[in-house]
Amino acid sequence: MSSVLFVGAGRHQRRAIAQARTRGLHVVAVDRNPDAPGLVVAHAPEVVDFSDIDAVEAVARRHGVDGALTVSADRAVPVVAAVTERLGLPSIGTAVAHRMTHKLAMRRTLAEEGIPSRPSPRFAASPRAGLRSRPSGSRRC
Repeated sequence: MSSVLFVGAGRHQRRAIAQARTRGLHVVAVDRNPDAPGLVVAHAPEVVDFSDIDAVEAVARRHGVDGALTVSADRAVPVVAAVTERLGLPSIGTAVAHRMTHKLAMRRTLAEEGIPSRPSPRFAASPRAGLRSRPSGSRRC
């Protein structure tokens, strides 16, 4: 039976974990919250803070997973990429994970590739209203 590691097992991941089980996969899941709803659904629940890449890698190695993923957890994308890279599993790689989850790196990469993207809003202090939005590239009058 193939096995998969879910990085994050909260309410947003629970249905995906259940779906993986119905498809015949052995599911290992990590989450720092021992009450995470997805841990109840997983075959092999592990209470691990997924910001600790070494700990997540140790879980993946211990269970001999064939792949890893996350659902609805942008913070977990770089973790999944690092663990799968270290284990030689299919991966988007840490460089791509960084570029696609770090807004400045993402915008820089899109610009380098000629792909238009919305600029970040800029904020300026106003003595009357506190912070106010000012379109990117505009000058203060």
